[in-house]
Amino acid sequence: MKKKLITLTLIAALSTTTTAFAAEIPRETTPLNSTEEQVCVVENLISDILDEVQAGKLGYTLAAGYANTRIRNAVMANQTDGNGYGILSPIRTERNPHYEG
Repeated sequence: MKKKLITLTLIAALSTTTTAFAAEIPRETTPLNSTEEQVCVVENLISDILDEVQAGKLGYTLAAGYANTRIRNAVMANQTDGNGYGILSPIRTERNPHYEG
């Protein structure tokens, strides 16, 4: 009886866990003049969008629009450590395999 309870508890615990992709922007796809800090800022802003694209839940056009909006809003709210939209926007689209359909 005790083994069955432990087995059922283990199965229940394993079945409720979720898988996270934690998609990152490949460094080889970023513009040559971008810094690691700038790439990290963009990843923090759009990582959930990249996860949805990687999972096939979001297409390129919609993802690019969401990412543009999120980056623009963060720049306007001064949440990008002084980096501007013109610097951060190319990082999210520059040959990024997460956005290729």
